[in-house]
Amino acid sequence: MTTALVPVVSATIGARSVQAVNARDLHVFMEVGRDFSTWIKDRIEEYGFVEEEDFSPVLGKSTGGRPAYDYLLTLDTAKELAMVERNAKGREVRRYFIECEQKWQSVAAVAGKRDVLLETCIKEAGRGNVFAMTALMTWYGFPSDLSQRQMDHMAAMRGQRQRKLDLPATRD
Repeated sequence: MTTALVPVVSATIGARSVQAVNARDLHVFMEVGRDFSTWIKDRIEEYGFVEEEDFSPVLGKSTGGRPAYDYLLTLDTAKELAMVERNAKGREVRRYFIECEQKWQSVAAVAGKRDVLLETCIKEAGRGNVFAMTALMTWYGFPSDLSQRQMDHMAAMRGQRQRKLDLPATRD
């Protein structure tokens, strides 16, 4: 991936968890010839962006006078602003945002598969599946001797004799 042209962060806009961009950072990167507050207010009005859906105003740091407002923009809003700026920097940052979005989607897909695997291990461990319980305890970083003690305890509760398992060492 290209180096971060404009930082993309996880944020909550409205009730949604989204990838977001600070509008002031975008403004600086695109080298817009107008002052930030006029530019962002005009763009919000001109393109009909909706507060808490497309952007979220954030009270900035005070430098002695009135505090300035920053704006968190959804990635879609930031892409649209980059497109309508019609300059080389706008095109560059728009392509960068598309790349970020693709990477985010692939990470989300892997995370979803991980969550399904974890959920399956939890169900199986609840049914007494020793392998699933060991996998869960290793996943959460429990020491291997604790996993063995837990399995011995479960076996004793069932009146069975548990054989010793060679478990991999945990990561520190």
